[in-house]
Amino acid sequence: MIEIEALKEQSVLLAEDDEITRESWAMILSRFCKEVRSAEDGQAALEMIEATQPDLVITDLEMPRLSGMELVRILKARFPRLPVIVATAFNDEAHEVPEADAFLTKPIDKENLKETMARVARPKTAR
Repeated sequence: MIEIEALKEQSVLLAEDDEITRESWAMILSRFCKEVRSAEDGQAALEMIEATQPDLVITDLEMPRLSGMELVRILKARFPRLPVIVATAFNDEAHEVPEADAFLTKPIDKENLKETMARVARPKTAR
């Protein structure tokens, strides 16, 4: 857990297949995070995460090539300390991802997003 103000030191990778949502979230995240990268699907996100090692990941579940559910499982196997937030319109048992550090249901309130990010993020020295 970190203070909300400390999000300014965090780099975030956003995986979202809907272009309008991805661009909108990236713009919002860029206002309170150090760096924001975005990927259009789980496979692109995985490649970017391996190359850039972000501080936090936010992922949709329903995406082409590699689903968010699969992405979370891979990330937790390879990078167990990497905080991952699942953000999806689905709120049912079939879309539960117990490996995720947090779960947000769309539409997402900006303040709730910031609070959730601060709750799951790790201080820079904790990695």
